[in-house]
This record gives sequence, C-alpha cells and structure tokens, in this order.
Amino acid sequence: MRLGFIGLGQMGKHCASNLLKNQGQLFVSDANPEALTFLVEQGAQSASSPAEL
Repeated sequence: MRLGFIGLGQMGKHCASNLLKNQGQLFVSDANPEALTFLVEQGAQSASSPAEL
C-alpha cells in the first residue's frame, strides 16, 4: 500500500513512523525540511510539497 502523510511535528512523526512500520511505502511532506530526516532515515520517501503526494 502507498500512503502519504503531511505534517511531521511532535505527534505526526510518531504516527507516520507507525504507518511506515506497519503499512508499507510511505511518502512524507512537511514545511520544515529537517522534520523529514527522521522518517527518511527509516525508509520513507520525501515529497517536496503536499501536492506531490
């Protein structure tokens, strides 16, 4: 399954991390590029904008 997740703040990064572990391919987007690092290191793919998701 391919999923997209927008918003990787304090709560969003943990929700997205669980989706990545349990659901498969995850694309992530956040206004703060530094927030993407945590999930990209776990295997998520970053999107440059929400529209790209």
